[in-house]
Amino acid sequence: MEGLLSGNLLSKANVFGGSVGSNMKPIQRVSSTFTHLGPTTLNLTIPAVNMTKTIVTVSRQSYAYGERSCIKAKLTSPTNIEVSRVSNENANPFVISVLEFINVKSLQRADYTLSVTGPVEIAVSPIDPSKSILFISHSHTSGLNSDESEVIQADILTASTIGLHIQLAIANVHWQLIEFF
Repeated sequence: MEGLLSGNLLSKANVFGGSVGSNMKPIQRVSSTFTHLGPTTLNLTIPAVNMTKTIVTVSRQSYAYGERSCIKAKLTSPTNIEVSRVSNENANPFVISVLEFINVKSLQRADYTLSVTGPVEIAVSPIDPSKSILFISHSHTSGLNSDESEVIQADILTASTIGLHIQLAIANVHWQLIEFF
């Protein structure tokens, strides 16, 4: 088991350029908070990045509000990140990480509305799955108040297909598929 784990970590390190940080520019982090009864969308200004080589991730502090605390983040321009949530009923502190890579072969991103009808397959331009990583963030559109509604499974299924699946609710998903040389 230890060898398998080490092998997986080593292969991911190679995707990022072989040694820690050699395929990345310095990571930018932006902390903010959605306030109680405040806006459902925020636009955060960042120093300019290359949109063809940059992905964003969001880490949030969840309260006991299930999907109402889910946050979707997406890069909308070289200097702007749009962050959204479904409800303004609670405060949501969050941190956005902006990851700009150097040796990027391709970057695909899109929004997708995922419903309860089951798993979906989304066609993408062909990539090498062994050199690619899929990132997602999401907010919900339903009124459910369940932690189960927060869980979305996302995976690279084939060289030209990604898959998304949600157990409950309807989600607005932003996916980013990055492929390295």
